[in-house]
Formats: sequence, C-alpha cells, structure tokens
Amino acid sequence: MSASNAFRKELELLRSDLGADRCDLSGRMLSGLNLVEINLSNCNLSGCDFSKTDLSNADFSDSNLAGASFINAIAKGAIFHRAELSSVDMEGVDLTDADFSHAMLSGADFSGTVLTKVKMDAAQITGVNFSNAHLPEGFFPSNPSQQNMTIEKKCASNQEKHLKILLTMPTWTDDLGVFSRIGRTRNPQVPLGLLYLASLAENLGHVVEFIDCDVEDVSVPDLVKKIQETDYDLVGLSATSPIYHKALKMAEAIKMAVPDMKIIIGGDHINIAGAEVFYECFDFAAKGEAEETWPEFLQVFAKGRDDFSDVDGLLWRKNRKVMINKPRRLFPDLDLLPFPAVHLAKMDKYRMSFSLSKNRNIGKFASIMMSRGCPFKCSFCSESSDVKYAGKVEKMRIRTPKNIVDEIEYNFRTHDIRHYFFMDSNITIKKKHTVELCNEILARKLPITFEGWTRANLINEELMTLMTQAGLVRLSCGIESGDPEILKIIKKDVPLQAVRDLFRISKKCGIELTCSAMLGNPGDTKKSVEKTINFLNSIPELTYTNFSIANPYPGTEMLMWARAGKYGLRLRYDELSKYTRYDDSPVEVNDLSAQDLVRYQTLGLIKIHLKPKRIIAAYRLLGFNAILLFFINVALKSLKKLTTPLMFASRSAR
Repeated sequence: MSASNAFRKELELLRSDLGADRCDLSGRMLSGLNLVEINLSNCNLSGCDFSKTDLSNADFSDSNLAGASFINAIAKGAIFHRAELSSVDMEGVDLTDADFSHAMLSGADFSGTVLTKVKMDAAQITGVNFSNAHLPEGFFPSNPSQQNMTIEKKCASNQEKHLKILLTMPTWTDDLGVFSRIGRTRNPQVPLGLLYLASLAENLGHVVEFIDCDVEDVSVPDLVKKIQETDYDLVGLSATSPIYHKALKMAEAIKMAVPDMKIIIGGDHINIAGAEVFYECFDFAAKGEAEETWPEFLQVFAKGRDDFSDVDGLLWRKNRKVMINKPRRLFPDLDLLPFPAVHLAKMDKYRMSFSLSKNRNIGKFASIMMSRGCPFKCSFCSESSDVKYAGKVEKMRIRTPKNIVDEIEYNFRTHDIRHYFFMDSNITIKKKHTVELCNEILARKLPITFEGWTRANLINEELMTLMTQAGLVRLSCGIESGDPEILKIIKKDVPLQAVRDLFRISKKCGIELTCSAMLGNPGDTKKSVEKTINFLNSIPELTYTNFSIANPYPGTEMLMWARAGKYGLRLRYDELSKYTRYDDSPVEVNDLSAQDLVRYQTLGLIKIHLKPKRIIAAYRLLGFNAILLFFINVALKSLKKLTTPLMFASRSAR
C-alpha cells in the first residue's frame, strides 16, 4: 500500500472511531503524497509538513493548520473555510481557485504563491507576506507583510515623553525550605518574557532597568528603597501562579512607600485568573501575550492619557472601576519579535551546574525560546490549557531555525554567551525543524553548547547524534510516574521503555540526561508511588532526578479534579502561597496522606541517589552544602517523629 493510501486509510479509521470529534494529526510528515480531494476538515493539523504534496480540491474547513508547511505544494481549488492558518508557510504553492473565506491567516507566508481566482472573503490577513505572489485582480492588501514587522515604529510615532521603566521579577526559591539552595543552584532561569518587553520599550526610546530579585538577591525592602531613590515613571511586574502572592506583596509595599507609582502586572497567573486577581495595588494588567499590548499601552501612557480602552488585552481602572478590554490575539509570527534585552540582566549570575565533569567549565548562559504552545494535554500543566484564552485552543507557533540561530550568533558575538537553555517543553517535537536548527548552527561553525527538554518517545539515536554534533550537552525529560496506569490518567502516555531507551542512547552519545518525576499524581496510591521510586532506581544510566509533590496549579485539569474529588484527590487547601512541591502537599490522594507524600518524597530521593555515582553527580550539580542541609533536615524530621510520642507520654504521666 502506498504512503498516500495508507494515510487515507488511517484517516478513515480515525473518523470512524471518533465519530464527529476532531481528529488530532498534529506534527505529521506528509510531504510528497497524493492527497487529491482528501477531506481533512475539522482536524488538528498544526505543524504538519505538506511540502510538495498534491492537495488539489482538498477540504481543510474548520481545521487548525497553525505552523504547518505547504512549501511548493499544489492546492488548486482547496477549501480553507474558517481554518486557522497563523504562521503557515505557503511559499510557492499553487492556490488557484482556493477558498480562504473567514480563514485566519495572521503571520502566514504566501510569498511566491499563485493566488489566481482565490477567495479571501472576511479572511484575517494581518501580517501576511504576499511578496512576489500572483494576486487576483483587484486584490491589493495594504502592505500586509509590514503590519507586524514595525510594531515599535508604529507605536513610537508622536511619542511625547520617554519613560523610565523598571521591570522586575519576584523571588521564587526562598519558600522552598531546605530545597531553596538546590533551586538556586540547579535552575536559575533568565526571565525571557520581561526581557522581550524591555527590548520593545527600548525600541520606542524608553529607558529600561531590569532586576531579577531571585538571582540578584534583592529583598522587597531593597527594591522599595531603590524605587524611592529613582525617578521611575512605571514599574512592571511578572509572576507565575506559584509566586503571584510575592508580586502582590511587592506591589503593596511599593504603593505604601510611593503611592503615586504606577504598576502593571503580567504573567501566566493573570492570563488564567484575569480580573479575579487584579488587586487594588495594580493599576494595569496585561492579560495574554503582551508583545503587542505593551507598546500600545506605552504609547497611551507616555502621552499622559487616562483612556486605555483601545488597548486590547489590558485591564485598567476608570474612576476605581475595573475595565476589561477586548482579548489580545496570540502573537502570530515569533520571528517578528525583537531579541530579548539580555544586556539588561546580570548575565554573569546565571550559571548552570552539571553532573558530567566534561561540562563543568560551561560558564554563563542565556535562556532562549524556540516555540510557544504545546499540542499535548498533560493534566498537571497549563501550557496547552484552553483556560488562558477563553476556551480557544492555544496554537503552537515555532520560530524558524534561521531566526533562532541569528539570536544565538548575536548573543555569542556581542555578549560572549556560549551556552543556551531552550525554555520550551519539547525541542524535538518537529524533527525536521530540529534537524534544520542543528544544521544551521553547524553551517555557521558557532562554538556554542545548548540544552533543553524533550519527550522520551520523540527522539531517536540519529537525531540525538546530530544534536550532539551541533552542541547539545544535556537533555531533560519528564517521566512523572513509573506506573503506566497513572501515566494514562495524567495524559502523559509515554511508554516506560521509551524512557529506558532515551537514557541508553544519551549515555552512548555522551549526553547528560536529567529527569523529573512526581508523587501525589491523580490516581496515585502507595503502591504506584513505590513503583515510581523503583522504576527510577532501576535505570542504570540515571544519575540525578527531581522528585517533587504534584501541585494542582490554576489552569490545569488536576486542579479541577482535586476540587471535584476525582481520581481519589482531596484538596487540603487552595492557597497558592503555600504551594512549594517540597516538604508539604496541598493534596492527599487515595491512601496517601500529606505526611505520607512528604515521607515518600524524602525516602525516594535517598533511595534513588544513595549510590556512589549518583552521590557524585548530586555533589557536582548541587554542591556539598545543599546536600548536607538536606540530610540535616531529614535527620531533624526523624528525631521529631521519635520524640513527639515521648513528649505526649510525659504529659500524660503528669
């Protein structure tokens, strides 16, 4: 059976199994096939490769094709009614008689396409590149290829004042108890979101300062003092759900000391909760992706106006009443973003630790973004959640390899940054893209190293070998559980054998592989947690793993399940400020109390790592002091458990 017929047969079976439900075919390699008149309506086809495929008269109505590639395909008469085509690459495609009515084409590349007799009634074409395209008669987009490319120039016009802006990030490790030192040593991350906004503000002519309170060890009183001593016009804060209470505390302290200081908040927690967490100490909030909201907001703010109603994605106050503007669209083409303003960060303070001795000399590093969004639906993660964007499916968008390597080369040559940490949850989700990225690095002969996260079943030895040649030194993967039934419940359906294979090929390629697992997952029991500990302990190549208690964060299915008591979950408290993932648990599950989870966490970490090579790896990663503090903490807890019954006995004797 030909590949084309095999795909048609698979699609037929999927539709018969799912009935009217949406078919998920994201990320498929379908180049060079004959798919004439195929019905691909109502499908998730994001990231698919249709290059050189014959799609004449195909039906893509109501499908998600974000980030898909159609380079040099034939799609005469194809129907794209209401299809999502953001950032699609249509370069060189023959689209004669195609129908894009009501389609969303933001940021798509139609350069060199044949668009004779094409229909685009009510289509959204903001930021579309029509250069060298054969357009239908009478179709004249108003310079659409430049509409997003010059955000800063559009917003900079008629500026009346250059602002002095402070962007800052609260601490996140100081609440982790004995694990605080481990958090600072193991996982310092450059806050890319704020540095993207800093670049946009600098492009508008504003003066921007940046403080990472965690890495720079800046307390709230220290920050307030700096604001009192500096003539800032605006303070911008960003916070995820676990540290939002710290941003709130910070904003309240600033307002107490400098009542007239204007404060804007952004980040994932405000994206999810919106007006519910827009407290009085915040004057403005950017909800959703802020790279378009921010410059538009600054334009109005710099002119001293008090009406922000035209700035999509903004929450603000008018006569003390909370105003909620129209939602902001997702930024369509990540290549159009400026490079993050890493020059504002104290880059020498961002250093990674490694367990392999050959990586010990890797110095300062920069975080870097490859993509946004995730096609997977893990119940414990909000990255792919529909909650943030009012029920809409969050689209995955990927930067081109050239654009990514342009940023790497710029930072290498300008700031001498030689190591890069990809912040994405999966850097191998599109094999073709990863291959092109590695080849681009190799072609430029850049002496850099990099690391990132992957999914155990989305990488093979051939790909890892190429990545190693391009500079890969470490991979991380989320195992989450050693019980296949728990993996199904939490929608992390990765075969455990794939995890073992990943460790094997990583060792063969000389790649340091770290992993993470959780206990207290939905459905967990003492038996399943013991399975997880034993599975991790049984991997001969494993040198180090995180082992945290699962927390039900906002925007996740796990939180909904915990509130509903599903899969044995019992929510002890719903207060984010108490969420730490270590030393305590906001949930209990089935036969596991909170105390049981903490005990299993401690015993698991000891059992897994109490082997010579793993002790050495932990020492190299975390340092002697962090390990010593951990064991002192364990000893004190054990002593407390032993003495508590004696104390009660002594009291009763009186």
